[in-house]
Amino acid sequence: MIFQDKILMSSGQNFQIFFEICKMMKNYTTPFQYERLKRKIEELRSRANEASRRMGAAAEFGDLPENSEFLCAADERNLHHSRLTELINQINSLEVISEDSIDASRACIGTSVEVENLLSNEKEVFNLVGDGPSDIDLKEVPYLSPLGSGLLGSEIGKEIEIRVPAGIKKYKILRIGKYSPNS
Repeated sequence: MIFQDKILMSSGQNFQIFFEICKMMKNYTTPFQYERLKRKIEELRSRANEASRRMGAAAEFGDLPENSEFLCAADERNLHHSRLTELINQINSLEVISEDSIDASRACIGTSVEVENLLSNEKEVFNLVGDGPSDIDLKEVPYLSPLGSGLLGSEIGKEIEIRVPAGIKKYKILRIGKYSPNS
């Protein structure tokens, strides 16, 4: 990033500028990822409420500093509340991409990209998704990841090289279509 050198040099003021710019940046997500995140938030709320209920029941036994059931439930509730705060902040920073706005002529968020690995001649499909929960079993690749950002903007027939932590991958784009995890 442009401010990386300044941050490493020290100044808290430079870090504050960088932090403010990061807060202004939009994080994009797909409608199905947004729904996944909402379901996860509801699940965590339910778990936190259950932990609070167990705290109340355990508190009736008295002697709270020595009450292991109460302390365990309190720790669990605090863990759920902490994770809830993270997810709520994340969902509030997201901009949901309309499915109608997805242009499948190029690899973008919400597209399924079939590639041929030019080193192994194997075909693979990657589903480009936004910022939010992704499912590795569905071959979902966040657009901010090295692989995702390398695929972004690619067109059918294009050969690309992508630097990933494991080295350089070489692909040929075979097909691009809209991604739907329900199909």
